[in-house]
Amino acid sequence: NVDGDTTLGGTLTVAGVTRFDDTTDSTSKTTGSVQMDGGVGIALRLNVGGATDIDGTLNVDGVATFNDATDASSTTSGSVQIDGGVGIVKKLFVGDDTKIEGITESVDKDSGALIVEGGVGIEKKLNIGGQTKVFDTTQSDGKDTGSLVVEGGIGVEKNVNIGQNAKVEGDFELDGQFI
Repeated sequence: NVDGDTTLGGTLTVAGVTRFDDTTDSTSKTTGSVQMDGGVGIALRLNVGGATDIDGTLNVDGVATFNDATDASSTTSGSVQIDGGVGIVKKLFVGDDTKIEGITESVDKDSGALIVEGGVGIEKKLNIGGQTKVFDTTQSDGKDTGSLVVEGGIGVEKNVNIGQNAKVEGDFELDGQFI
């Protein structure tokens, strides 16, 4: 048994379990029951029973799993909250609804709250609350070519204005009159 302060000038090797019974909580890297001036190398698991605060960079070489199932309802709720941006090198799979709260107005294909460099495949309905503009200028020479190709019918509530020729490959029915 050692009572009082102990200073070792060399390496301390412990062959058995080591316990520290002091319960002083830590609020910074210089407080708490155990304080290290250098790095800590741990060969096996690290289990922490309370909150963990990391003031530097966190590098994870293996899979990181977060088991808390708290749902998110805003940018400040949920299991993981990140104050800065997120860079992801590979695919992102989201298992539930996704909401983007950015409000940047889109004026072309390279601006707006969501910018996608590749194609977009949408399995179900697409609802758009603002004006929709297609910037591609591919000319149409038939029903399967052009900037916008629609496989199903089109219902239009208001006027249709066509800047060049119009071609109908099937029957043409007119409920009103030509003006």
